[in-house]
Amino acid sequence: MPEKTADILIIGGGIAGLSMAAALDMKGMPFVLCASPSTEPASAVAAGLINPVTGRRYTLQTRYEQLMASAKEVYAHLAGVSGKSILEAINITRLHRSAEAREAFDALTDIPNAYLNTNAPLHAGQVHTEYGGMQVLNGFRVDVSALSGNLAMLHFQHGTVQHFVLDFPISFSQERYHTALGSFHTIIDCRGYQTAFDQSWQFIPFRQNKGEVLRVKITDPPSAGVYIKDCILVPLQDGTWWAGAHNSWTDHSPFPTTAGKESLENALNKLLSSSYKILDHQAAFRPAIRDRAPVVGRHPHLQRYYLLNGLGTKGYSLAPYHALMLADHILNEKPIDPKVDVARFY
Repeated sequence: MPEKTADILIIGGGIAGLSMAAALDMKGMPFVLCASPSTEPASAVAAGLINPVTGRRYTLQTRYEQLMASAKEVYAHLAGVSGKSILEAINITRLHRSAEAREAFDALTDIPNAYLNTNAPLHAGQVHTEYGGMQVLNGFRVDVSALSGNLAMLHFQHGTVQHFVLDFPISFSQERYHTALGSFHTIIDCRGYQTAFDQSWQFIPFRQNKGEVLRVKITDPPSAGVYIKDCILVPLQDGTWWAGAHNSWTDHSPFPTTAGKESLENALNKLLSSSYKILDHQAAFRPAIRDRAPVVGRHPHLQRYYLLNGLGTKGYSLAPYHALMLADHILNEKPIDPKVDVARFY
C-alpha cells in the first residue's frame, strides 16, 4: 500500500486507466485503480499499434511527435512497474489496394520523408504487392499482453490495483465519493464504452464502434513487421498474428459475427500469398465521440469527477498524452486543450 492514503479513484483497467495510473504514479500521487474482473476492455483486444500515417488518404496523425514523447514516457514507466518491455519500434509496410489507391498516393506531397520510405522492399512472394506500396517509418507497437490480463503484476510505487465491480451511481456526501473500495476525494472515469450508458455523462455524444479481429497462424509468414492493405496484420509475441479490424457503427451485439469473420478472411486472402489457420475471433466496442476527438476533463456539476475517454481506434497513441494532460489539470490546474475538453459539450 502507498505510504499516504489514496484519495483518487481511477475506474477502468484499459489503456486509458493504465495511462492515468502511470501519470499519477509519476507525479507521486496515491491512487486506487479499479478494474472490472468481468469486463475485458477494448484495448485488450487491440493490436497495440501506433501508426503515424493512417487512413485511406495517408494522413499524418495530428501532433504525432508530441504524442510519442508522452507515449515513450508513460510506457517506460509502465515497463518499470510491470517488469516487462512495453514499447518497441516496428516496421510497417503499407500496400496499395488498387491502381486508384496508388494514383491517389502519388498525388500526395505533404507527408514528411521522416515517416515514409517509398523505396523499401515489399517482400514479394509472401504478400501480394501487385500495386506497390511503401514503408511507414517511426511506427511503434505496445505489447498488449504485458499490460492486459493480470493487472496484479503491476507494482506501482504510489498506487494499487483492485479487481472489483463498482455499483453506480456512486454516492456523494460530506465532500467525498463513497464506494465499496472506500471513500475518495476525486474520481477519474476511464471505463471506455461503458461510460456511454452512465446517466452522469449522457450529454456527451458517444458512438459505439464495434471492432472484430482474428488471431491467425500463417504457414509461411512474411518477415517480422506490420502489413497493411485491406486489413492490418500485426505479429504477436507468441509467433501468431493479429488481423483486424472489421468495423461497424450499427452492430450492437457484443459477439463476433459471421459477417465480420468473412470480411477479415477476404482481406487476408487479398494480402497473404500463404495459407493460414484461424485460432481466435474476438469483438469489442471502442468508445468514440461524434467529432472524432477524445473527451477529457471535469464534469460540469459533479465535484472533482473527471473523464478520460473517446480514444477510438488510436487509444495506444492518444492515452498517454491525454492522461498526462488530465493529471496536470487535476494536480496543477493547468488548462485542458479546448479541442478535447469535456466543456465543449456543455
